[in-house]
Amino acid sequence: MARSIPSSEPTRAVAGDTWAWNRTFADFPSSEGWSISYEFRGPSALTIQGDQVSVGDNGDYEVRVPTESTARLLPGPYQWAAYATLDGERYQVARGNLTVRADLVTTEARATQAERELAIVNDAILGRLTADTESFVIAGRQVSKIPIETLRTIRGELRAEVARYRRRNRKAIQTAGVRFG
Repeated sequence: MARSIPSSEPTRAVAGDTWAWNRTFADFPSSEGWSISYEFRGPSALTIQGDQVSVGDNGDYEVRVPTESTARLLPGPYQWAAYATLDGERYQVARGNLTVRADLVTTEARATQAERELAIVNDAILGRLTADTESFVIAGRQVSKIPIETLRTIRGELRAEVARYRRRNRKAIQTAGVRFG
């Protein structure tokens, strides 16, 4: 069974998924040379144009946004606008809102990397507590370690990043409407 393509812009979508919809703009037909583009603005930005908007057999505009484009979007609320352009003229032809949900695979991978880095920084701080030398010279060669204050600052930033991703992950799961039990 073929997948059904919606005939309007999505109101909810997942970052990292392929987005697809068809849209008719009767006052701006492709047969007269009009082209359609979209702008999305929110926690990050996305422009859809060119080969991402084609014309179907019936004259509808077919929008296909690949995974590579949506994967860069941060989760959160977005506003979008569709524009028709021809010969230097531009008209806003539609406008709406979209909620982008986090890609759980990417979110988990980013959190895992930050958690690994946090563990390394914690180990460095613990090691520094038992060996208090920050720099020394061996055979005329200077060796310097990262000052403990800097390590503590980095640790704070990594802790915040891990907490942020965990919150987004929790929120993404809740927003998806998944219920257990």
